[in-house]
Amino acid sequence: MNPRSDRNSHRQERQASRRHIAMVDRGGGGGGGGIAALLLSALLLSAPRGSSAQRPALHELTTTYEGGWIQDGVMFDVRVDPVDGLAPPPGGGGISVRGLDVLTPSTGTLCLEVYTRSGPYGDAPSDPDRWTFLGSFDLDGRGATTPTALPVGAFGPLPVAVGETRAFYVTTQDERLRYTALTSQSTGDVFSLSTHTSDDVAVDADGTETEAKSGLAVSAVVGVAKNYPFAESWPDRVFNGAVIYTLGDEALELTDGERAAAEAARRGLVTCDAPAATSAPVTSAPVTSAPVASPSESPVSPIVEGAPTAAPTTLLSTVRKVATTLSGGLKQSGLMFDIYVPSVEQGGPAEGITVLSFEVSTDRTDEVCVEVYSKDGTHVGFEGDASEGADGAWTSPTWSSLGASSQPGMGEDAATKIPVGSLDPVHVPAGERRAFYVTTADSPDLRYTEPRFNEKTGDAFSTSPLSHMVLYVGSAVAYPFAESEPSSIFNGAVVYAVGDVGDGKYNPEPAAGRRRTCSAAEGGLDVVDAEPAPGEPSPPAAAPASESSDAT
Repeated sequence: MNPRSDRNSHRQERQASRRHIAMVDRGGGGGGGGIAALLLSALLLSAPRGSSAQRPALHELTTTYEGGWIQDGVMFDVRVDPVDGLAPPPGGGGISVRGLDVLTPSTGTLCLEVYTRSGPYGDAPSDPDRWTFLGSFDLDGRGATTPTALPVGAFGPLPVAVGETRAFYVTTQDERLRYTALTSQSTGDVFSLSTHTSDDVAVDADGTETEAKSGLAVSAVVGVAKNYPFAESWPDRVFNGAVIYTLGDEALELTDGERAAAEAARRGLVTCDAPAATSAPVTSAPVTSAPVASPSESPVSPIVEGAPTAAPTTLLSTVRKVATTLSGGLKQSGLMFDIYVPSVEQGGPAEGITVLSFEVSTDRTDEVCVEVYSKDGTHVGFEGDASEGADGAWTSPTWSSLGASSQPGMGEDAATKIPVGSLDPVHVPAGERRAFYVTTADSPDLRYTEPRFNEKTGDAFSTSPLSHMVLYVGSAVAYPFAESEPSSIFNGAVVYAVGDVGDGKYNPEPAAGRRRTCSAAEGGLDVVDAEPAPGEPSPPAAAPASESSDAT
């Protein structure tokens, strides 16, 4: 695959600019004051009229919008090199990255996090401490075939000098970036290339003009797809989108429209799972080793390369939970209860949530095995929807097994946690209800609480402060799917992540190898799945299990 050319380069560079550069005669001659006067005079006389008020041109280096795959994010490099046979631009040249275009299947609000570092991403693909967090941004998703813009001015200008590389990590938390898997190019290859040349006029101290041609080449390099945050990598993947930049480091005065779009997108130095911070003015200073003021743009606090950022350090930092109580009072083998994800109109997350695991309460401090089942809709009326066959095996037409896990009991004063990854993840779309049955198999060891304010099965008991989920009063149910007692309050918590999270992201154990019952050898419940097993589409054999195909 040949490098792509900047689609605007011919139009933008059709007429080469002629710049006058004053050159100091280092071989001796007149006094410093005279040379300085000549230099100043040459600059004033040779500069195009009104050049100080001219706005630098925005250039766009596009990769591709082919898509084909989706993942949380992509890491890639932007490189600036001299053009063979030409001098570098006067003053060192280089570019300033001002914005980005991305490709997403989403048509609603897209939360995007952007990280950068001076140098190639390959030096620190999994080390957030070596990256600078530029912030998170709410964008208007344009769908699978149209670029979605991260507006110019949403972050400060990012310099890339000639001969240097700057890395970018552009990511969502919920697999909403499209990218392309390559077969004819590899990580580190140049994918897109834009060349800028100009005819310069140098003026020495005695007024002699010398013509010289200079140039630079801007490249987008094949990178890797990334699991969030800074986790697994898939090589030979190319970012789908564009890098928006200006030549040099001249300040860019934003238009009113650009400024408004940038301010609307900016959420602050918080990750997408956190509430947006108070709106701040456009960050105008470049990423540097020390604060640098920019007199022509809004003077605000600059981003400092290597400064501490709000980047999460583990995948589990994106996990949330809604808890009930650990009051106890009664015990039974298991508890059934419903959760509800509010609709968008009710303030719920448009992408829904994915239930990952649970916390339970038990008075035991030895090993406790817990099985978990789930069904679409409510549990009411389905408490005993399982039957035993002639061979002693149990089946259910409505409930699906999510898995089983044995953990040391933490006693009455602390929750016993089922590790994330032990169970099949279950996506619950906005506006929908789902039931769960969390149960032990050998004895009634799960604690629950009787209502104290006349709560009934189906009454809301716990609610996420961010309107992600409502957890309802449920029923105590003996194992397996046996006698039930309504109006019982589950003691523990539902652990979840926002979005439709496929199997393999938080769950390193593949579904096929996951434990299903606590005592299969003794005739544990053999549940017949009445709905497709939760998880993401299966990619081709050459792709990792947690990388998702993006068929359009």
